[in-house]
Amino acid sequence: MLIHFEHIAGTSEDAWIQHLQGAAKMLEATGPELCRDGFLHQLFRHLRLLTFVASMFRNEQHAFALRKWTTIPFQIHSKTAFDELIDILFGLLPCLSVADKITTTSNTDEWRRGKLNSMVLDLIFRLYNWWSQCISMLSPVEAPADEWMSVNNKDLNEDPYHPTNFPLLFHSDMPTAALGSVYDCANVILFRLLFLSSTSAYLYEERIQRHVQSILSAKEFIAAIPGPASGRGSLMLEFPLRIIEIWNPPTQEDTNTMPADSEKSKDDDLRISSARLNELFAHFVSLMLREISSCTSSPMILSNLWTRNFTLL
Repeated sequence: MLIHFEHIAGTSEDAWIQHLQGAAKMLEATGPELCRDGFLHQLFRHLRLLTFVASMFRNEQHAFALRKWTTIPFQIHSKTAFDELIDILFGLLPCLSVADKITTTSNTDEWRRGKLNSMVLDLIFRLYNWWSQCISMLSPVEAPADEWMSVNNKDLNEDPYHPTNFPLLFHSDMPTAALGSVYDCANVILFRLLFLSSTSAYLYEERIQRHVQSILSAKEFIAAIPGPASGRGSLMLEFPLRIIEIWNPPTQEDTNTMPADSEKSKDDDLRISSARLNELFAHFVSLMLREISSCTSSPMILSNLWTRNFTLL
């Protein structure tokens, strides 16, 4: 309750994170075996997404990402679509840890780049499977665990890694729009990380922008829903919106059409970036995006992102 109160009241920026960490520590102390049923199981499932978000804001790894915490608590009650997606989200944290090491090393580390590439491609594949399972159901978000676990993925005969393949979720209701935006932001992070490990990352720029637009569309969709449902959905949208704010650079067209007296001047952008370098792994994202935005769509130029040594400013 204190977590949600602090989030809404906004008494301080990270007050909700402190309460969340306290609750998560209590669950860690009990162990995953005691989180398989009853109140602790419900509390664990409720805290997982918030724990992931807090880990992103603190640039930290978390025990809930360990295999024992993604398996043992679900031995009695199977996972839903929501649970499966959070498993994939927790898989982002090790990727970000490797990416952080790549950007801080003084020498080109081909082994780490190869490791990051393999980890990212694996998560992209898992996200694609999750998506294909979702579109095989009428209401995946509301589906009970037994229905989710028994559904067969729709065989689309498509390459999950193809640049022109755009696996998006349609916003048929508020829960789908909210959870779909979390799915979209995971895709944005993963395809951006490819710029640290693959010379063909530039091919996915349109796919990234499709996911960005899907998040913005989800925001508009939920905002148009009357009543308290709109407010609940907005809470799940805050994280994806912050992700695209930091992880997706403005297009050249956006820059050219920006008024000269706009509040979002270059100086303001630099100040905002500086103030947020300690959250959402922005300390290396800002450098990576600066390099991307300064390049054209030429594979020869963008391939420099793979060979250049990244050092923090």
